[in-house]
Amino acid sequence: MEKKVDKLWIGSIESFVGQLRSLVNSVRWSIPFVGQER
Repeated sequence: MEKKVDKLWIGSIESFVGQLRSLVNSVRWSIPFVGQER
């Protein structure tokens, strides 16, 4: 039971980190364009 919970936690954390990374990447790419517009 405990091992299953650990695997579930690791999977959810990995997916969360992946979403966070893609979000940071998109923000990073959009910041220079916003700076140029100003």
